[in-house]
Amino acid sequence: MSRALPLVSRMNVEEITKEIEQCVKNSKDPVRRRYAQWYIGIGNDMKEWKKHHSKEKNTDNWREWPAGKSKGVANAVKMRFLSRGMKSGGDRASAFETVYIYIF
Repeated sequence: MSRALPLVSRMNVEEITKEIEQCVKNSKDPVRRRYAQWYIGIGNDMKEWKKHHSKEKNTDNWREWPAGKSKGVANAVKMRFLSRGMKSGGDRASAFETVYIYIF
């Protein structure tokens, strides 16, 4: 008997953008209220990505959002924040699995 995978609700570009803006704006550390202090990336396996990044960087402020199976949504959000000064955290995502956008 196969097990059904849990459904992950998909967020759109505007919803994810709004939440990321709030994370940056509401950061307790005033230095972290600037986009240049954050990394943004997309991927499928968030546990693996966080583990990878935590080897070299502080991931205490890690947050992630589901973009469904749409790399287009994730890329649109990532490009929006790269243009505001965030640094690229990477892109290792397959559209055949749930794609997440993450910041730290």
